Amino acid sequence: MTLVLILGRTEMYHGHCIGGRVLETGRNVRLQKPNGYAQPSNSPMKIGDIWDMELRERLSNEIIPPHTEDVCVHGMRFVEKVELRKLEEYITRNYSPETVKPKQLFDEKIKINKFKRARIWSGDNVPSYSIGFWRLDKALYKCKNEYDSTRYAYCSVDVSCDLDDEDLVLDVPYKGVLKETIDCIPAGTILRFSLGRIYKGSYWLQLSGWFL
Repeated sequence: MTLVLILGRTEMYHGHCIGGRVLETGRNVRLQKPNGYAQPSNSPMKIGDIWDMELRERLSNEIIPPHTEDVCVHGMRFVEKVELRKLEEYITRNYSPETVKPKQLFDEKIKINKFKRARIWSGDNVPSYSIGFWRLDKALYKCKNEYDSTRYAYCSVDVSCDLDDEDLVLDVPYKGVLKETIDCIPAGTILRFSLGRIYKGSYWLQLSGWFL
């Protein structure tokens, strides 16, 4: 059995993508069901939980970069809960998140299109990982698009901006599970970014959480 600390949980079309870190080795993992599908939306795994798990590797031909963290959970037992304030200390100590601009995420392989959405095209040299922790050099401001989905705006100026502002640099969707989001994520906050599953030939950048 393997101790895993849950550090991320994002909504998908069919369930939740739950990510964690193996405490003994420091390996990042995406925790899938035994059949390789995403966890159900009612999964008991929550951010900050430590679970003792039986993990099994996916077949090598099932691992497609950048989603190299995929493993299957064949059994688990709850161990304990880590206070959320301690998670920031843990991530700082074990990941040393760098302060960057959006284009520097994921080995500087991020491309931002004319709509200010960020992606990595599948035909490019994709990174060998799909989740990570960084700090941005400017704040993120919560916005709503025409579909009323929560997104965050990064602008070239240090003031609040919206999705139609000329200073907008990045429009990133929030895919985490927090129902009460915040209007401004201050510059320097630890952010968890991930790359979604392939859609229209690209892996799209998404914000899955923050640690204050």
